[in-house]
Amino acid sequence: MQKSAVDVVNNHAAARLIPVYNLRAVGGLKALLESDRRQHILGEIKLLNMPSCDGAIYAWDDGMYPLLVGENIVAYKQLHSMGNLVKGEMYLVEFYLEGDHFLMIRYVQWEEMGETLRLVSYNKRYPDSVIPVSAVMAIAYVMAIVDIKTII
Repeated sequence: MQKSAVDVVNNHAAARLIPVYNLRAVGGLKALLESDRRQHILGEIKLLNMPSCDGAIYAWDDGMYPLLVGENIVAYKQLHSMGNLVKGEMYLVEFYLEGDHFLMIRYVQWEEMGETLRLVSYNKRYPDSVIPVSAVMAIAYVMAIVDIKTII
């Protein structure tokens, strides 16, 4: 009978350090993506087997409740072209509409290809929103959600 030992391997290459940013201090997603982000780092998280991410933020929006709550951390990757939008996936979306600024976490799908987007909330208290693509200032794909549970 052959005996074998199991080696525990600490594979640092498979784990990525993802900086967690203070989104409120920087003033929005577009400002965060375009600024020197180092001054807005709150800390870092390490996730195994993650593809490259641009960063992470704390969720603030209850539009995706109960899927996302305020204690969750959302890791994201900037989307550089609206043509790369994957229908039905979750995104951070920053946009201006009729003089008002919005920053939401929503499922995004094309309403009219190349013209308008439908932002769909998981929380049924919020109706779907349809916005023109031209109103989008910044958009980032949600790569991972870290659900933090605490016991007091």
